[in-house]
Amino acid sequence: MVERKAHNMFRSIAALMFASVGAVSLTGCGSAVSGSAAASEIDVRKLDTGAYPTDPLDYRAKYAHSNATGINLAVMRLADSVANGWEIDPTLKYARLAKPLTTATQVGELLADVDTAIVARENMMFGFAMSATTTAPVAKDYSVQRDVNSKPDQPQLDTIAVNLTVLQFPDADSARRAAADVEAADFAVAAGSNTAVALDTYPDAKAHWRQGIPTIGTTMARGSYLVNVFVKRPDADLDKLKELTRKVLATELPLLDGLAPLTKRDVLHLDYDPQAMMRRTLHPGDIPSPDYSNEYVLTPRGFLPRVVDTDAWRHLMDVGGVDLLSATPDGGLLMRARDAAAAADLGNEFKRVSKRPADPPADVPGAFCSENTATAPYTPGDRFYCTVRYGRYIARVSSAQRLDAQQRAAAQFALLANSSWM
Repeated sequence: MVERKAHNMFRSIAALMFASVGAVSLTGCGSAVSGSAAASEIDVRKLDTGAYPTDPLDYRAKYAHSNATGINLAVMRLADSVANGWEIDPTLKYARLAKPLTTATQVGELLADVDTAIVARENMMFGFAMSATTTAPVAKDYSVQRDVNSKPDQPQLDTIAVNLTVLQFPDADSARRAAADVEAADFAVAAGSNTAVALDTYPDAKAHWRQGIPTIGTTMARGSYLVNVFVKRPDADLDKLKELTRKVLATELPLLDGLAPLTKRDVLHLDYDPQAMMRRTLHPGDIPSPDYSNEYVLTPRGFLPRVVDTDAWRHLMDVGGVDLLSATPDGGLLMRARDAAAAADLGNEFKRVSKRPADPPADVPGAFCSENTATAPYTPGDRFYCTVRYGRYIARVSSAQRLDAQQRAAAQFALLANSSWM
C-alpha cells in the first residue's frame, strides 16, 4: 500500500490536504546569531527562538558527497520530471503514492516480484513512481498497481487510477532490454489469458490486457529510461484504457526527453542545495541528509504526488507562483513564491483556510498560527501550525505544543532574515 507518513504541518489547511513527511518533537542546539539588524527590520536576535538554530545549515555543517546521498538527489531530480496526476488529466486530482526507488527489490515490491531480477541484471540506477486517482483514497480501494495485481478479484471502486513508474539505467541498451523483459515477464504471469495490445502512436510501447479485467499494463524504453504505466478503470473498456495510457505517455515522454540521464559520476557530484533553499529551511539537525521522504527540494511537479488533495495544493502553488519547495526532518516547509507580493497572497490564502486561530509568536512581523481542528488525540507534532513570511519566501512549521510552535516559527523567520545576507 501507500508509503505515507503524516506530515503534520499540512493538516492546518482545514483537513483539505496532507503530505508525507514525518514530524515529531524537535531537538536542536542553540546558535548565536552574528551581525546586526538592518534599519528597516527587527533585530531577530531578540526573538524567542528556544533552542532552535537561526543560522543557515551550511554555516553549521558541510554536505558530504557520496553515492547514497547522490542517488537520493538524483531521485528528486527525476521526480521533478515525472508527471503528476493533474497534468495527465485534471480529474486525477488525488495522490495515492509517491515512492522513491533506489533498489531493484523496491521495484519488484511495487510492480511484480519477477521484475526484481530483471532490473537488477540491467543495473537500474534509481527511479520514481507515483499513483493518482479521480476519487479520494479510502482503505482497500486497490488503486495502487501491486495491490490491484495481487487482488484482481476484489470489488473495484468507481475510480480511475494511473500508476506511473520511471527508472533510469546506465544506457539506452540496458533500458531497452529491461523494458522488453519486464513486459515479457509480466505477460507470462497470466500468459493463458493476457492479450497483447498495440497503442498505435507509440509502437515502442508494449501493453497487455486480460478480457474482463479493468486494467492495462504498458512498458517501454525512452533513451536510458524505462517507463511503466498501469491504468485502472471501473470498467474493462479496452478503448478507454488505451486512451488514458496514451495520455500518460503523451504527458510523460516529453518530460523525459528534456531530462538528460545521469552517469554514475554525475550522481556523485550532484549539488545538495543549488537553489539555496535548504539553507533557508529550519533544520534542527546538523547533518545534511537528502531524501525524497523527509529532506528535499522539489518543484511543484515533484511535490504534488506527496499530498493527497493535489487539486487544493495546486491552487495554493498557483496563488503564490511557487516554483520550489523544501522541507527538513522535524523542521519546516519552505516555499519560494514568484515575488514578495505573491508570497503575501499565498500567506493570506493559508490564513483564509485556517479554521481556529492561535496566538502567533511575539514580535514576528506577519506571522500567524492556527490550531488543528481534527479530532483529538493528535498525531505528535500536528496540533499547532505557524506561518511566517520573508520577502518571496513563506514557511510553515508545526508542533504539539503552542510555545514550541511559536519558537520554531520565530527561528524560521530569523533564519530567513539571516540567510538573506549570510
